[in-house]
Amino acid sequence: MKYKKINLFWIFSFFGFLFFIIIVAWLKPLGSDSPWIQIVIIISGLLYGAIFKKIINKPFLISKYEFNIPKDYKDPLRVSCSSLVRIYIHGKYFLVKQKNKTGKFVPVGGAYKHFLPEFSKYGFVKDGTGEQNDLKLVGKLKNLPMFLTWFNSKNVLEREINPHKEIRKKLFDTGIFDEKEFGKITPSYLKTIYKNNAVAFSPHYKKYELIIFEIFNLVLTKNQVELFEKTMKIESDKYKFIEKSDLKCNDKEQYIFADNVEYIFIQEDI
Repeated sequence: MKYKKINLFWIFSFFGFLFFIIIVAWLKPLGSDSPWIQIVIIISGLLYGAIFKKIINKPFLISKYEFNIPKDYKDPLRVSCSSLVRIYIHGKYFLVKQKNKTGKFVPVGGAYKHFLPEFSKYGFVKDGTGEQNDLKLVGKLKNLPMFLTWFNSKNVLEREINPHKEIRKKLFDTGIFDEKEFGKITPSYLKTIYKNNAVAFSPHYKKYELIIFEIFNLVLTKNQVELFEKTMKIESDKYKFIEKSDLKCNDKEQYIFADNVEYIFIQEDI
């Protein structure tokens, strides 16, 4: 996702520099060694730093033209927020089979849930798909920067911030592993990825959408590694261990992988 951070940096730096020149010129008659000058400069520096951090961290989308969105596009924008868990063992990635008509193999993970009675942050509301509290929303493009600021704040009181629930659902509720035998779940956050690196048109939903994936790595204990090693030797239609090269077989005549599988192929030696 692209932001106007570079423009804000130079603009704010220019006005900050101008501000300091004015302050120093105003206090110059007091003498350069005056404690008043030093106090004012210190306070101004602290205020400048605080304001700069606040502004520079706020996301500003470039323009809808750079996202190839038609100038007259006024329909709702769809946003989907999910977690994906990278489970890497002996050169292979662990995938589970979706419980839907496609039967695609996908990374462990799923849609994030919000904890609000009814989602209505910054004009975004539920899109009518998935479960009631899924972060699958629709809203106006102009409100997207504010929504992203909220999402990236990771407010634990308002939304899920980790994939613990999805890991339990995909590994334990399916019977692949026994939860007590498996032990503590330790997902480690890696990065956030925007599908297609931008807002893009969805032929399926017939509207522009932004799909957000937060990528996690499942940190495995020695016992958990051994459990995966045993599972790797057992054939099952519930899961599959794959290498990157297996994606080349992703056609109609072979078993099919979801298109989000590629996002867990991050550094293999994490």
